[in-house]
Amino acid sequence: MLVWLLGGFLVYVLTGKSDAYYYSAGASVSLLVLIAYLLSQVFNKLFLAGLVILAAIIISNFSFIYFTNSFGPNRFMVIQPGLLITDEKRAVDYIYKEADGQPFSINALGVPLYIDTTWSYLFESYGQAKYGYLPVWGGRLAPGFAGNLKNETSRSNLPKLQFLILEPAEGIQPYQIKAFRTEENYFSKPIKGKDFGELYVEVRRKI
Repeated sequence: MLVWLLGGFLVYVLTGKSDAYYYSAGASVSLLVLIAYLLSQVFNKLFLAGLVILAAIIISNFSFIYFTNSFGPNRFMVIQPGLLITDEKRAVDYIYKEADGQPFSINALGVPLYIDTTWSYLFESYGQAKYGYLPVWGGRLAPGFAGNLKNETSRSNLPKLQFLILEPAEGIQPYQIKAFRTEENYFSKPIKGKDFGELYVEVRRKI
């Protein structure tokens, strides 16, 4: 466990970069296993001391969750800062309310590109449960990463009402955003849009 853990920290030492966590993210697993093992040994020999250490760990974690979680994810540890589940659910609610029972399609520009699994999950687990039906996915999909939403590849077969979801642009190149919008403008026109934190949802009509 120590070799696994310290092997990850070598990246910090050799690169001198504080954002090298990508290389040692897996080391946290070894740290958890190592602490669990050491704690079990303490419990076997000094039960009260083990109980105190375990309580300190639990209190520390709950304290961190209570004081930090309300501000969202650690901006140094996420690909898209500000992308919160609360805002995603608000966006889904907005889409369904604008649809008002009509069939509709969605498309999203996010990270990774052309992968809809997050939104597929949200519309299935939250949207369908609350509003009773699902949209179709009206954009391209990366091979092998299709979610469970029906993907309609023919733009002429899409519903008249369409929605674009633009995630935080961190990690998305400007030319990719421009190409995405240019392609959408061939097939639909924007009606209005609304921000949900770092998310932007655009209501569109098929041309």
